[in-house]
Amino acid sequence: SAHPAGAPATSSVGPPVPIITTTFDNNGVLYAAEARGMTVTVSTSRDAGAAFSAPVVLTPEPESPDADGEARPKVVIGQNGEVLVSWTRKGQALHTGDIRFARSTDGGRTFSVPTTINDDGLAVGHRFDSLGVAPDGTVTLAWVDNRDLDRASRTGADYVGAAVYIATSSDGGGTFTANRKVKDHSCECCRLAMAFDADSTPVLFWRDVLPGGIRDHVVVRVTAGDAPVASERVGHENWVTDACPHHGPALAIAPSQRYHFAWFTGAESTGNAVFYAHSDDRGKTTSPPVRLGTAGLAGLPSLVSTRAGLWLAW
Repeated sequence: SAHPAGAPATSSVGPPVPIITTTFDNNGVLYAAEARGMTVTVSTSRDAGAAFSAPVVLTPEPESPDADGEARPKVVIGQNGEVLVSWTRKGQALHTGDIRFARSTDGGRTFSVPTTINDDGLAVGHRFDSLGVAPDGTVTLAWVDNRDLDRASRTGADYVGAAVYIATSSDGGGTFTANRKVKDHSCECCRLAMAFDADSTPVLFWRDVLPGGIRDHVVVRVTAGDAPVASERVGHENWVTDACPHHGPALAIAPSQRYHFAWFTGAESTGNAVFYAHSDDRGKTTSPPVRLGTAGLAGLPSLVSTRAGLWLAW
């Protein structure tokens, strides 16, 4: 992708390749959130990306965004046109960080002072944030969290992987609820996929750590309240690994409420591969998985569903 300012991506001997996420608002304005050194910025384009505005800096004090292929700033548009941005700020220790958030109510010209969304105050991993807006306007932030691993380590208890936490906002990102744990034992280092049901329930899809060290995927509808939520397993490749794949999945929900899934696995039974499947009962059962691409070369899937159709890229 081209740099918002027009500079091309460069080789490893030059400046780093930009880490950018984009979205359009209802007026066709394109927003690009980018990790730039010790800052997070947002630029806008009113001509479909031919030219961009000067970047607006969201981080008044320098902070190091955790930015690579699986972790990058996110930008979405709120129900009333708010420009919402989240990112992970690196901590001092390796694999630690905080989930940060800022919003604009004037079309991206100015932003609120960044706030930290994880509320535990621990210098542990809070990473791989995912940001979305439901049909009813509720803003959901989800991330991979190591607070339970830290607690278990301090008591000598066993704990595998990390956990998935969320916080929500009913006022366009003005305030957020207390953090809520969705599930223990997620993979520590893969992005989360997020979509919303027609009733605005957040649906999350991620690589889980299942019994026996299997790292296959689960889907969870995060229903309201504090009651535990059920997870449904998607895919049965039985990939046993202690490594960090850095290959997050993709999720899209069609207007018909069909769930579309795409994911990567490195299971011994399949070799490196990306699979696609769909479900018409919220993940309880899925269609037979379809393998995509050439063996060993496919990865990093992405899905978009609209009334016009479904797009799948990898």
